[in-house]
Amino acid sequence: MLNGGTYTPINVPGAAQTVVEGVNNSGVVFGNYTDASGNTHGFIDAAGTFTSIDDPGAYFTTVAGVNDSGQIVGFAYFAPQTTATPEPTSLTLLVIGGVCSLAYCWRRKRPVA
Repeated sequence: MLNGGTYTPINVPGAAQTVVEGVNNSGVVFGNYTDASGNTHGFIDAAGTFTSIDDPGAYFTTVAGVNDSGQIVGFAYFAPQTTATPEPTSLTLLVIGGVCSLAYCWRRKRPVA
């Protein structure tokens, strides 16, 4: 961070990478950091005290802003919720195919009136 001609690095302790999103009028620094496992967490740095911010269940959280009253805004990414769709068994497909074949053959053998 550059302030009055002085550069001060902002590094969350133990982080593999730190990204500063901004600084509010009270001097609170905020952004996100990536830990050694590759997970991304939001953070605030108030006078050298780092606090992690995580949205429960998210794999990525960042703090996008902190107003002068200390209210935090940000965003998070969640893994898509998927459920397995059961597939019909081979026997079910065989029975359906057989019934359709019989119906087709029966319909073709009917005399035309």
